[in-house]
Amino acid sequence: LHVEVLTAEDAAAALEIMSTREISLLISDEFMPGMSGTELLEIVRESHPLTVRVMITGNDDLRTAIAAINRGDVFRFVNKPWQNEEILQIATLGLEQYDMSHRAARYEGMIRQQNERLHALNEELERRVEARTLELSESREHITDLYSELQQSFGDTLHVMLSMMELGELEVVDHCRRTAERVEAFAEVLGLSARHTLQVTRAALLHWIGLINAPPSLFDRDPSDFGVEEIAIWEFHTLLGYQVLEPIDALRRPGQIILHYLRPY
Repeated sequence: LHVEVLTAEDAAAALEIMSTREISLLISDEFMPGMSGTELLEIVRESHPLTVRVMITGNDDLRTAIAAINRGDVFRFVNKPWQNEEILQIATLGLEQYDMSHRAARYEGMIRQQNERLHALNEELERRVEARTLELSESREHITDLYSELQQSFGDTLHVMLSMMELGELEVVDHCRRTAERVEAFAEVLGLSARHTLQVTRAALLHWIGLINAPPSLFDRDPSDFGVEEIAIWEFHTLLGYQVLEPIDALRRPGQIILHYLRPY
């Protein structure tokens, strides 16, 4: 593990560094000139919530520990004198915690952007349908044209989603298309209704949309060989897919299918 270590003689100097640098892990003494460690960690908790915070003190007072935990939300509390091995272990765990939190925040941001984009597209589709319905409500021929346009618009929505998936990994799109073809054929064999066939086929087509930001190496390995981070991505992708599709009425049911498709029955 290669890391860059920065030091500060007091809390003010530490905050100055953090104003210009992204700090993954902060290890602070409790007793320092000016501001205490508890006060420093409380400020950092508000201004840099992803930074993992560790408190070191020679004071065995339980109230100090409780204050540091409550005000600074510390990751670990270490009493002096410490063992170097202990500090190294805590630092390693803290950096892993930062990495997981940073990835989770990035995923949440990606979901928000996708939801906003899809929500805007859905609103535009609804606006167009409402406007055209008012204009063409008395004409059967025009209503037929409107239905055709709406179907095309929904096809454009699916095309946007597939394009988003292609930005992540081309193999994802190819796999999903092949899966959708097999599911549609299987649904016909089972004699499912046209509505149910359409729902499961759409779910199959989009069932990996939650993996658009996954590393390419994930698709080259069997899930039984995944590491901790890969397991988290794999197990989380069904929820991501559901959250992307849920705002769209016509895709809400396929999204529910995707949410549960990994569950054994």
